[in-house]
Amino acid sequence: LAALPRRVQRRTIVAAAADYFWKVKAVGALTSLALATVPVKRRDGSRQSIERLKEGMRRGWSVLMFPEGSRSKAGTIGRFKQGAAYVCLDTHSAALPIYLEGAHELMPKGAPMPKQGEVLVRFGPPIKPRPTDDYASFTLRMEEAILELAGAPERRQAG
Repeated sequence: LAALPRRVQRRTIVAAAADYFWKVKAVGALTSLALATVPVKRRDGSRQSIERLKEGMRRGWSVLMFPEGSRSKAGTIGRFKQGAAYVCLDTHSAALPIYLEGAHELMPKGAPMPKQGEVLVRFGPPIKPRPTDDYASFTLRMEEAILELAGAPERRQAG
């Protein structure tokens, strides 16, 4: 969020894994207050969560999502899920690809708190929905854009 312009930060909600951030209600509440997170169920109930995000978009909010649904153990880029495509296509909104270099080193999967350090944030050009896009093709376009920003045009396997 810190890499976004202030005016965008103030109107951005962050999709956060309900089963991770809201295991402890106090942590979920603190996360919501500090980062404007919205709990997203990654399994049962994910449709309702996606609908909430789409409603936020319709009201003029930006939504920050991590389309893999989880961090990989090895820090590699995994397959994208289609949730971000549902939000973008159903609201006729563009996706802004963002790659975070160094984030895995500061907070690998399983770490309770991030370490102090620097993360390089790379932004790609917006990906606008095409009339021919379906959820799978839009998801693939987002995935390819992130891989390009990462300097890895070949598919990486989730770790």
